[in-house]
Amino acid sequence: AEYMGELVGSKRIMNALRGFVFRSASRVFTPTVQLARRNMSFRKPQVTGVEVLHQTKWLALKRVNYTDGVGNPHEWETVERTTKQQDQPDAVTIVAIAQEAPPSGFVEGGNVLPPEPGLVIVKQFRPSVGKVCVELPAGLIDPGETAEQAAVRELKEETGLTGTVVGTSPVLFNDPGITNASCNLVLMNVDLSDPANRNPKQARDDAEQLTVISVALSELMKCLHIWETDPKFALDARLYSMAFGWQVLTQVR
Repeated sequence: AEYMGELVGSKRIMNALRGFVFRSASRVFTPTVQLARRNMSFRKPQVTGVEVLHQTKWLALKRVNYTDGVGNPHEWETVERTTKQQDQPDAVTIVAIAQEAPPSGFVEGGNVLPPEPGLVIVKQFRPSVGKVCVELPAGLIDPGETAEQAAVRELKEETGLTGTVVGTSPVLFNDPGITNASCNLVLMNVDLSDPANRNPKQARDDAEQLTVISVALSELMKCLHIWETDPKFALDARLYSMAFGWQVLTQVR
């Protein structure tokens, strides 16, 4: 909360998020990883074969044969999207920061504060968990699209909002213990004073029933804990991880 008082401008908010999410991790943890590698002396694990056990329209259950670091053979069962494209992430997850333009004549550091930025969140029923999931906007990357193009399109389709891309993460794996599904996090800025965002209209699929909300970053963790106590809702790990990271960031600075 104290840090939010210091970040009085949208530019500062975006720079803080962009630096923390998209750059700091590799800079901070690389020396530790390199140290660990120097202390380990084993061969690189290798996949030796893949067998399709069952396939539906959208998913395939596979058995992966591999050898570990000392050459021992193993098996692993995994799920893969049938739409997976070679050397490209499956999807984008969108971190959209929405804010009205500062008041006329606003000077950062003055007595008049601009409206506090909010994080765009969607609620939609997820059959896999049988609940309404509170999550970030997201969607699959179409063939021929970049992650940035997919993010702009998906944000418009799911929320009706138009935004501009600020930064993109490396390829991230959502749950590597059971699947190779991957995504890019795309940070976007949404100017609510833009006429295109005055009356947003979703262009969702018939099966998608999404509710769109914007939550102030300073209230995000509190709101997530409220939803967590309601049995109708489930929390998306990426959204909660972001809220948790933001909370840590405010405490350590």
